[in-house]
Amino acid sequence: MDASCLSTSISRFNPTSFEGTGEPKLLDNWHREMESVLEVVQCPPEMMVEQAAFYLRDEAGVWWHNEREGARVYYGNLGQHAIPWAGFKWAMRDHFVPEHTRHKLRAEFDSFSMADDMSVIEYYHRFIELSRYAEDMQLSQRILALSFERGLTVKIRERYQLG
Repeated sequence: MDASCLSTSISRFNPTSFEGTGEPKLLDNWHREMESVLEVVQCPPEMMVEQAAFYLRDEAGVWWHNEREGARVYYGNLGQHAIPWAGFKWAMRDHFVPEHTRHKLRAEFDSFSMADDMSVIEYYHRFIELSRYAEDMQLSQRILALSFERGLTVKIRERYQLG
């Protein structure tokens, strides 16, 4: 499929644009949405960044305009003809979610526990949101599950006989 046909297929899903501002989860949500759309339209890996970058606006669009050529040279020197999606995502996260913010969110994840007035569903959603920032720690699913259980209230852990 050529780039213009692919662009037309992607646009039918009306994907969200990313402006480069707001909460860190906006970037994560945009990445997931774009990955889903690119997967559904069967976008070849070597075209993913090019197609997704079309949906960068404002600060994000300016950032990519300034970074694109350097990224092409960098990956070209590694023998790659296209910028890989994982590298693009990492570069975006590095730029739009500053290290001090990622550090703060990782620290919050490390100490996160369920408040007495919080439902298990609310706890679960916040846990999942914060766990995104622990991914550089390469936590296994088992360790994540244990962290989730550890953060539940004592009453819930006792009721369900969890550690």
